[in-house]
Amino acid sequence: MSAVLAKMSSRGASWLYSFSVFVVCFCVSTHAANNCNGPLLSVLPQSSFKSSSTSSNNQLPHFAKLNRREGQGGWAPERSDRQPWLQLDLREKMEVTAIATQGRSGSSDWVTSYMLLFSDCGLAWKHYGQDEDTRTTLSVIPAVGMCQWALAVFWTTSSGIRSWLNAPTSRSTSLWTDTRATSAPQLSFGGIPIPGKPGSFLRKNFHGCIENLYYNGVNIINLAKRRKLQIHSVGNVTFSCSEAQPQMASSTFQSSSSSYLYVPLEPPGLWGLEVHFHFRTWNQEGLLFYTNGGSQHLVFYISSGQLHLIVHGSSEQKTNISIDLDVSDGLWHSVGLSCRGLKVSLVLDNGPTSAVDVQRHEDSVNGVFFGGCPQYSAGCKNPTVSFQGCIRHIVLNNQPINLTHVQQGLLGNHSKLKFDVCGIRDRCLPNFCEHDGRCTQSWDTFYCDCSGTGYTGETCHNSIYEASCEAHRQMESKSGYFYIDPDGSGPQKAMLVYCNMTEDVVWTVVGHINSGYVNQRVTGSTPQKPYIMRFNYTASLEQLRTLIGRSKHCQQEVVYSCRKSRLFNTWDGTPLSWWLDWSGGKQTYWGGSEPAVQQCSCSLAENCIDMNYFCNCDADSHSWVNDTGSLSYKDHLPLTEIVIGDTNRSGSAAVFSVSSLQCSGDRFLGNAASFYAGSSSLLFRTFEAELSADISLYFKTTASFGVLLENLGPTDFISLKMISPSAVTFTFDVGNGPVVLTVTSPVALNDRQWHYVRAERNRKEASLQVDRLPLNTLEAPSEGHYRLQLKSQLFVGGSASRESSFLGCIRALSLNGVTLDLEERAKLTPGVTPGCPGHCSGSASVCHNRGRCLENNSGYVCDCTHSAYAGPQCKKEVSMSFERGSSVTFSFQMPFPVIRNRDRASQSPIRQPVRSPSSAIYAHNSESRENVAFSFLTTHTPAMLLCVSTYHQQYLAIILANNGSLQIWYRLNRERRAEVFVPKAFNLADGQLHRVQMHREGRDLNVQIDKDTDQKYNLSSDTKMNTLRSLTLGKLTSTSAGLADLDEEVLWAGSRGFIGCLSSVQFNHLTPLKAAILNRGSSLVRVLGNLVESNCGALADSTTSQSISDHSERGDSGRDRLEKTTQSDSAVIGGLVAAVVLVVLCAAAPTSCFLYRRCSHAHTQEKSPASQKKDPRHSPEHGYPAGPDHGYPAGPEHGYPAGLEHGYPAGLEHGYPAGLEHGYPAGLEHGYPAGPEHVYHAGLEHGYTAGPEHGYPAGPEHGYPAGLKMNQDLHSSVRHSRKEYYI
Repeated sequence: MSAVLAKMSSRGASWLYSFSVFVVCFCVSTHAANNCNGPLLSVLPQSSFKSSSTSSNNQLPHFAKLNRREGQGGWAPERSDRQPWLQLDLREKMEVTAIATQGRSGSSDWVTSYMLLFSDCGLAWKHYGQDEDTRTTLSVIPAVGMCQWALAVFWTTSSGIRSWLNAPTSRSTSLWTDTRATSAPQLSFGGIPIPGKPGSFLRKNFHGCIENLYYNGVNIINLAKRRKLQIHSVGNVTFSCSEAQPQMASSTFQSSSSSYLYVPLEPPGLWGLEVHFHFRTWNQEGLLFYTNGGSQHLVFYISSGQLHLIVHGSSEQKTNISIDLDVSDGLWHSVGLSCRGLKVSLVLDNGPTSAVDVQRHEDSVNGVFFGGCPQYSAGCKNPTVSFQGCIRHIVLNNQPINLTHVQQGLLGNHSKLKFDVCGIRDRCLPNFCEHDGRCTQSWDTFYCDCSGTGYTGETCHNSIYEASCEAHRQMESKSGYFYIDPDGSGPQKAMLVYCNMTEDVVWTVVGHINSGYVNQRVTGSTPQKPYIMRFNYTASLEQLRTLIGRSKHCQQEVVYSCRKSRLFNTWDGTPLSWWLDWSGGKQTYWGGSEPAVQQCSCSLAENCIDMNYFCNCDADSHSWVNDTGSLSYKDHLPLTEIVIGDTNRSGSAAVFSVSSLQCSGDRFLGNAASFYAGSSSLLFRTFEAELSADISLYFKTTASFGVLLENLGPTDFISLKMISPSAVTFTFDVGNGPVVLTVTSPVALNDRQWHYVRAERNRKEASLQVDRLPLNTLEAPSEGHYRLQLKSQLFVGGSASRESSFLGCIRALSLNGVTLDLEERAKLTPGVTPGCPGHCSGSASVCHNRGRCLENNSGYVCDCTHSAYAGPQCKKEVSMSFERGSSVTFSFQMPFPVIRNRDRASQSPIRQPVRSPSSAIYAHNSESRENVAFSFLTTHTPAMLLCVSTYHQQYLAIILANNGSLQIWYRLNRERRAEVFVPKAFNLADGQLHRVQMHREGRDLNVQIDKDTDQKYNLSSDTKMNTLRSLTLGKLTSTSAGLADLDEEVLWAGSRGFIGCLSSVQFNHLTPLKAAILNRGSSLVRVLGNLVESNCGALADSTTSQSISDHSERGDSGRDRLEKTTQSDSAVIGGLVAAVVLVVLCAAAPTSCFLYRRCSHAHTQEKSPASQKKDPRHSPEHGYPAGPDHGYPAGPEHGYPAGLEHGYPAGLEHGYPAGLEHGYPAGLEHGYPAGPEHVYHAGLEHGYTAGPEHGYPAGPEHGYPAGLKMNQDLHSSVRHSRKEYYI
């Protein structure tokens, strides 16, 4: 028996339903007949048709045949039938290939939708999902006796296997075919046997029935029945399946809030209960059953994917049993529970028994609730959510429960159940998580874990890396190793490259593993036995080809020297040496020459040593010559193999080396087209976006509307439009009806400025973003169609209807990681021109550090609103000096009005456009990502650099520990401890400027410190930092928000604050230092202490640049005479000035010494014994500079002793070691380090050097001895009389 069941809804003037079914073609499962050429229903008897109800005798079920006029031309249920169904008995197993419906004859009633189920015996039904990918889905119920037969198709491109299943097996059974004679793989069904060990299997084998098993058209089960030699069976294999019993039918619990099944126990028994059933679910939580009656009851539920049983006794007594095995895997699990006497035992999947003793037994159990509790029920209390999944084979006290009786209302009660079918779906098959993302699921959706993939998003679709080194340069990155992803969201992984940021060009360098073979010497090779070296790169050839295609120029230098070793000089022109390109093609031109000619660079330059040959080596000289040059034809790069075949003669040899692949430029960053004709558009091939699509582009226009992009299919479509001067829409239809997302800007978008648009749709959601406006997202339905079927060409800047064409410029259009070459296509299209006029259109941005270039009538201006830098081109460092107790706190609002976050340089006579809400900082973080960048300089530890807190007890803190190491503290889950990462374990409180860059995407955390530290970490959670509360730089006070959520170490660093300089601080789109400087008085920005604008970042950069410059100058011997003369004059003048200063300082030395002795002696007399015993680690008043002239308050009321102006240097960075690690003796109350070797900073063992060029002010008025001659005496005095001086 094979049956089809249809449940439907209709459209018409009444509740009557008209339904006719016509099967276009059919095949019996035995495949005896190969012609599927006729309708099926016309030959079925009346008894094959059944229905839920019938409205009249003229609308009986058997009238539901196509093109028939018997009765009233169709079947119709009763008006009160809210769940109508029509069931067809096909009499035998069939393959149904199509179903057609037809409206009732003479009426306007027709079926609008229906659900199709199928079964072999009419008891257990399976839902047929039209949009399921049956090529990879296997739907087999693993249970003996089940009567649910499912069509299962395996389809692999490598072998073309197509198989249908039906053969019962037992637990130690497998059926396999030996195909070794045809060199095909061995196929095994039901289990994977271990070779040489009959009856043993590698893993748990299949247990159930399999039918219609075909391999390349061969009936495997038929061969097994006939016991053919190529078929081997292991264990108990039979060839029949028992019919299902009513209790084996499944029931689906559909709702997580209201599904339940109540089964009474008749008659109510004594406290003795046995429960057995099977269940399957994907959910991590859910109630399995609850017993009611009496004061003692059982609660059996799933929590965090594991089973828990609680026995509630009287007086709040509880007894627990837990099984630490994951049962939320979508598989069937059997459970057996027994309560006898004072013992409760639990068995899962026939495993070991877990048992506990209880205090007492109850005298009655009235019934059992499965899956959940009724609403407002006093006899059932659910500690979790209701169960969502399937339950079958329920046996209570050895009595099977007939669920058909429950469905018919003859037994118990139920809510939100579907009988005779297990409606659970495997939402991870196929796996919609891209780029090796790990798929997990629940009842109604799936989730993608993108940790470690290098991608992010709901389906791991979007790359977290920049596309090129050129993109890194626009972010003001320095030279170093970076991961880049040239194909973006495409299939290729990111690759590690070296970005060499020179002043004129950015080089992307990809090395090969043969880089150690520099100047490789070759001898003894012949054309018959040549020397061969293969080059393997640190990236795959596919990745390299994508990089080369994206780059403007690529090259590889081949350094080749030879002696009596020819390249091409043979009588018939056969090359003796050559190289292979990326595809393995043989290339006979050499470095510096053009392709397809056997020449070298000297031939083009016309400077070969013998002009009768095209290469120096072909002269066959007895002395060493070279044919070095660069290979730059992109279609052939990279070089993969070099072959040398003429070094076997006496004295002949060759030496070669091959450089790394080097590419420059990015063809697509500035790739643009201008649309100026009303009906013009660019045409490209169909957009392949069946499961996921991402579209990104820049546009600028003066028009009020226009189509940016459109691609149509037979019914599906996708489009991106500007529908008004301030609104952009993203519209698509995958078969469920149009989906429209709109982002409206508060300011006009047709302002001749570049605007960024990104649209994405995938199996989980659709989203649209315009500039920095809030992201508009819409969750995708869990059911229905999801494949986007497009057929026509892709229109850019217009549509197929030629209406509402776009007028303006489009730049950097990327579809699923593939950037379209608009400029090349524009050259061939009328009404469109390559490029786009304006200052802001090129790939080399004129605005730096995330500054935005804005066009105007007289040129351009850089908007540095979202940049941590200032200045006309967003290159000026914004720095502030922090003193003890100073802090900047930024309070987030949701959302808050835009505040001034602009640099003063942007307030020019040039009229600025109206600021949009993209400038606003929202408390809600829509994605689990943070971008942090800043520079700092300090000598103090511990220190709080940055702290961000949320209203959900989350925080991010970056601190310096006691030893000066940088620590990153992340707490994303308030139920867990914070995670700590230490990317650089050594001391960063060294008085040098350090740059910190941190980026988090989901669970991936990337940290870069300066140029020599680049670490990647994995967080335990990808939770978003939702509802941001505050951001603090420096000291955390008692009024700081979120203090109670911080860990002790972070609190300690926060209490100490930060002393030093912070520069160019950026958190996502927020620039707190600029906000503090430009928004004094704002309620959102709170500044404590004395903060002074500084230029420490610029000074440190200039010092580094000077050092690099000096280094390069020492190696440059080509200076002209004018430069030498200038340098000489500068040296003379500098020497004279230094001599004058030295004389003045030497004259002031005696006075300084005298003043020091008097002041120090007076100060020593005033000190009390109590004050001398204070621990300097807890007494900050000792060892700090004095007076406001040094940036510190004067007097004890500020925590400093009075009279400090007589002997303290101007800041700890000027002479005191930064922490206890330098060693202090007992008696630190005098401010001396331990031993004379620590009296002065490292390198200053001869005393303090006079003169500001060493970082110290000159002269006794600053508390330093005047002159180098006194230093040794001063040093000696400190050694022998420690109380004489305060240093």
